[in-house]
Amino acid sequence: MQGKKLSGSILLLFAALSFFIGCSKSNEAGAAASGKETGEITLMIINSFTKTPEDPIYKAAEDYYNRTGVKVTIEAVPSTNIKDKFTTAALAGSGPDIVTLDNAGWTADLAAIGLLAPIDNKLSEIRSELLPDALATNVYKGVTYGVPWYVNNMVMYYNKAMFAKAGITAPPANWQQLEDAVRKLKAIGKYGLNFPIGSPGGYTVCAFLMQNGNEIIDTSGSEPKVVFNSRSGVEALTFITDLYTKYKGMPESVKSTLSWDQVFAPFIQEDAGIVFSGDWAIAAIKAGNPNLDYGIAPLPVGREAASILGGYNLAINKNSKKPDLAWDFIKWLSESEQSKLLAEYNRISARRDTVESDFVKENPIYSVFVQETVNSKSRPVVTQWQQIQTYLGDAFASVILGEYSPQQALDKYAKLSEELIANQ
Repeated sequence: MQGKKLSGSILLLFAALSFFIGCSKSNEAGAAASGKETGEITLMIINSFTKTPEDPIYKAAEDYYNRTGVKVTIEAVPSTNIKDKFTTAALAGSGPDIVTLDNAGWTADLAAIGLLAPIDNKLSEIRSELLPDALATNVYKGVTYGVPWYVNNMVMYYNKAMFAKAGITAPPANWQQLEDAVRKLKAIGKYGLNFPIGSPGGYTVCAFLMQNGNEIIDTSGSEPKVVFNSRSGVEALTFITDLYTKYKGMPESVKSTLSWDQVFAPFIQEDAGIVFSGDWAIAAIKAGNPNLDYGIAPLPVGREAASILGGYNLAINKNSKKPDLAWDFIKWLSESEQSKLLAEYNRISARRDTVESDFVKENPIYSVFVQETVNSKSRPVVTQWQQIQTYLGDAFASVILGEYSPQQALDKYAKLSEELIANQ
């Protein structure tokens, strides 16, 4: 009797195994028939997206897995060393499938040493949906190596109460009005603004160069040509540095202001009435002085309305064993529906339809950033751009320290930039 029961149990077990094996083969056959690859990929991302295990990027990865069966592993790295970490891994033949890259020339740097996969053959699927200037930051020597994910730009923050006390009735709309505002703020015992040196300083200098019609580096020819020391560049640097040297409109701390937190400090402490920054200042102000009554306006216009385009791109590692899966995930992240993911981080999507998004409608403070996107210009796409940007900050510093005139400073750093480009 027991033998018969055992035989029956064995038969049931074999039947069950046959069912599951059959289902498994059926699912594999279905996946093969649909032409969809399954597996796992890794996304290396700046760690500002991963402060807690509940952050939206993790939920997005889970949602993508539920939709596609593709597991996306998130590898968080500080923005200060993500480029170096990726480079080291990729040079060794490994690394993540996808990496997030600052659009400050990082894509060009990595493409130049063969670490990124070209994507022109895939890009036609989404090219028309992306902001052209943001997309341009991914093109190196005529080949596209990445997709813009989100963008930011520079605007003007101003202290409303301080403006009222100084008799400034509206945020300055042009350079002359900015100069006048700095004078009026100085007259009531306040500084007009603070300004960084180093790389953040170079970022800010770029915006003023662009406003004065300067291309910084002309990349229209066969070889990049440094032009930031031309007349328009000298005019722009002279205007900025005069706000300190001539009108004493910046605090002495400007000589050692190397970080954005240092830039924000006089504004947060209500010692200065203006600060130029991107959207990352909002969180700093909220944390440092939540009751500060401030407004946001476009940058004062020089010869033309312009701001500097920042943000991050998504690129595929040349070593990826799953480049099609990596592309599918990038494409998914770039869809209009996924703009809400970026909105949860107060980031602005690099899509053309961002201006019409619910995020902008529900957060009016960001509407200025979206408006400025129309006037924003990407930085020159050349290798070693980060160092060249730092040179521009160093040029500003050398003038306010009394070491050089604006022309001398720009000539010095133009020569260094030319040598850097020539040695690439």
